[in-house]
Amino acid sequence: MCELCNGKHVVRSITSFSIEFQPCPKCGPLPEEKWIEDLTRLREKIAVAKERVRRRKHESVSNYQ
Repeated sequence: MCELCNGKHVVRSITSFSIEFQPCPKCGPLPEEKWIEDLTRLREKIAVAKERVRRRKHESVSNYQ
């Protein structure tokens, strides 16, 4: 694991006005396969969260009837 970015492939550059995110100079940018894998995992989490919200709305509506 890279000591500079802790395996995240991103380093932060903090200035007095902002924080810039840049690819790690040691290990380079995130590989395309890993990016797609992370994005797929995030989309799955979002779908699960949306389903939970939908179920709660349905349950709260049925409790008032």
